[in-house]
Amino acid sequence: FSIVKNWPKASILLQGIQTEKQPGFLNPFVTAGEIQLSVDLFSVFSNEYKLNEITIKDATISLEINKNRINNYSLFKKSDSSKSLSKKLI
Repeated sequence: FSIVKNWPKASILLQGIQTEKQPGFLNPFVTAGEIQLSVDLFSVFSNEYKLNEITIKDATISLEINKNRINNYSLFKKSDSSKSLSKKLI
């Protein structure tokens, strides 16, 4: 966490990020050398985090479809309700 590097923004730098490799797929969905999140400093004090910027470096996104024709990149799944057409974020 830094407030000096990107003043007047506060930033969080995450390094060596990798999503969990799912069974039936060859690679993790996302790997990244660095992910930096910058938020408005004053929003941190009011408990309303306002994201200003996302910087991703050295990233790989691996889109795959396994032998059962299931993909690793669907971020939404159908609602449990059969009457609803809405989607839910996984």
